[in-house]
Amino acid sequence: LGQLDQAKGRLPEMIVHDLQNPLADIEAFLGQLRAGGRLEGSEAGALEEALQRCRDLENMIQDVLQLRKMEEGKLELRVEDLELKEFVLRCARAFEVVAHQERKEIAVVLPDAPVHVRTDPAILQRILYNLIRNAVKHTRSGTSVRVELRPPGEVLVEDRGPGIPRELHPALFERFGASRLREAGLGTDW
Repeated sequence: LGQLDQAKGRLPEMIVHDLQNPLADIEAFLGQLRAGGRLEGSEAGALEEALQRCRDLENMIQDVLQLRKMEEGKLELRVEDLELKEFVLRCARAFEVVAHQERKEIAVVLPDAPVHVRTDPAILQRILYNLIRNAVKHTRSGTSVRVELRPPGEVLVEDRGPGIPRELHPALFERFGASRLREAGLGTDW
């Protein structure tokens, strides 16, 4: 039992290590395409988006270790000043291609004035990615997902999906609640 517990404790580090190597290779291959300078227009834009998704995936892989630290009560937040308008826009744009392929739109509503908050950008990005990804996944084709930033730093993500039944709302904040939601056909990625 002790050995099983130790192996379970090492699992996140092993997963992180195993994912980092192929991801680094993918990023290197994309970097070679960029260095070739032969791509133009939408192809060059798609390449930049792919490179950004690699960086995002790198951050998510590191988040696996961060979540373990959080469970152990050892999470260190990297809080900094962040201007949310560009941040929210970038998070929403990360899902535009997928939304478009599924005949869905992402409408982003931003205030005129900058909105500054103090937060850990990596954790906030993960939260927004999860919310936007789930909204795009569960909204009906031909409709839109609305991502709205309101001062002083509230972000709303609305979709036209079936919603989460009221009796499952408590599972959203339970440690293993995501498995209960998946069993009900409502996938979450957090």
